[in-house]
Amino acid sequence: MVKSVFDAHPSQTNLNGVLLKVAVLNDLYRTFLRAPFSMAQHILGISDFERGVKEGNPSAVMEIAKWTHPASTFEQVYIFATKYCFFSNMEKYFIYDERVANQVALLLFLSEEEQKKLLNYSYFSEKMNQILGQTNSPLTHAELDMYLWIRDKE
Repeated sequence: MVKSVFDAHPSQTNLNGVLLKVAVLNDLYRTFLRAPFSMAQHILGISDFERGVKEGNPSAVMEIAKWTHPASTFEQVYIFATKYCFFSNMEKYFIYDERVANQVALLLFLSEEEQKKLLNYSYFSEKMNQILGQTNSPLTHAELDMYLWIRDKE
């Protein structure tokens, strides 16, 4: 469902399309954003965002994560940002959430300090690519995310 909405509205420059993507993602993935319209406006205001997402630039995630709202924590917004970029370009982005972060830390033996750095998307992406490099099978970003999420749930 989420992927079909993102596919139907690929532009990052149309308020209605961006708002629809934000609302659907927020609702179905329970990202707990309290002001989806404000988030859509924020995304529209990010300079060169569309190009950044197409290129898989980690700064696209961090630019979304700069959005602030009194009822949202940085981590909630960061989680939303990774999901928004992932569904905009599934070949270039990974999804961050607590379950995936737990498994990255376990698999790579990350210290507490390194675990905190996972809230920087460049670092998180580097670690996810490190895990991909250690596997013998050609997992997609979505498959790796699902594997780590399920592994943590069990």
